[in-house]
Parts: sequence; C-alpha cells; structure tokens
Amino acid sequence: MTDRETKFIAKKNLKMKVLPEFKELFDNAPGLSRSRGRFNNLVKNVEQRRERQQTSKNSIEETKEITSTLKKKDQEIQRLLTEIDAFKDKIASQDENAEILARLYDSGVIDEKGLPKINSQDQEEMS
Repeated sequence: MTDRETKFIAKKNLKMKVLPEFKELFDNAPGLSRSRGRFNNLVKNVEQRRERQQTSKNSIEETKEITSTLKKKDQEIQRLLTEIDAFKDKIASQDENAEILARLYDSGVIDEKGLPKINSQDQEEMS
C-alpha cells in the first residue's frame, strides 16, 4: 500500500486511525480501550485498578474483623467491670460486717470466737 492509500484509509476511518485489518484485532482485544478515538493499551492500568480494588476489599474485610474483635473485647471489658463492681460491693458488705462484729466484741456482746457471751458463760457453767 502506498502512502496515499493509507492516508485515504485514515481519513475514511478517522475515528479509529488504524487500518481496517487491525480494527478487528483491536475491537476484540480485551485489554485495550478506546480513548478519544484512539486505542490505548490499558492492560497495566487495568491490573493496577484490580490490585487497588483487591486491596480496598482486603482493607474493608480487615476493618470489619478488627471492629468485631473490638466489640468482643469491649463486651468482655464491660463484663469484667460488672464483676469487679460486684466484688467491691461484696468486700464493702464484708467490711461493714467486720465493723459490726468489732463493735459487738468491744461492747462485750460476743467473745473471740464470735459466740454470744451469754451462751458461752452457760456452756462454761455446764461443764
């Protein structure tokens, strides 16, 4: 083909700016894209886009996993805090009971064993 023929074909096919025998190849190629009437090989860009999408999906999945583990840890912390509060209440009530027992011992109502002095005196008299 002469230069004149190729120029004629290029003018005839302005949108493609390629020879007709190559047009079918470009139309059927999966990695090629048309941009402003020209064919540009975007295989690298497509691969990069897929990689970005995959990393985006992976990061979304990782954030979901992290969020679920954080929720589980938060629930565990809340459960432990309620247990600690229950133990604090139990210790406070035991301290109150110890104070009551100390007052009863100081007033002479109970002996060292925690038994009432009236009963302990009766038991000593019986033996």
